[in-house]
Amino acid sequence: MTKYSFELKLKVVKDYDNGVGGCDYLAKKYHVTNEAIVRRWVKDYKELGAVGIKRKRQNTVYSTQFKLNAVNLYLTSEKSYKELAHALGMNNKPLLKR
Repeated sequence: MTKYSFELKLKVVKDYDNGVGGCDYLAKKYHVTNEAIVRRWVKDYKELGAVGIKRKRQNTVYSTQFKLNAVNLYLTSEKSYKELAHALGMNNKPLLKR
């Protein structure tokens, strides 16, 4: 998998927000593998800001209590795991689902 720099991701997202072009156009312009990656960057940036597109150097370690609270909240609320992960500040949404 190709790793893209934070600066490139930010530039692509800013171009998208400024109406320079769509995801397909920007993927080609900046030599990104495909437009789905650009769509994910834009979505993550809108949800979490710059933190959402920043590559983490280490895995986040969650406490047992945090995990239990998150799973309990998922099971007792009507929200999707994506909505809960966003509310809890988790960048890796499928982690909550697992």
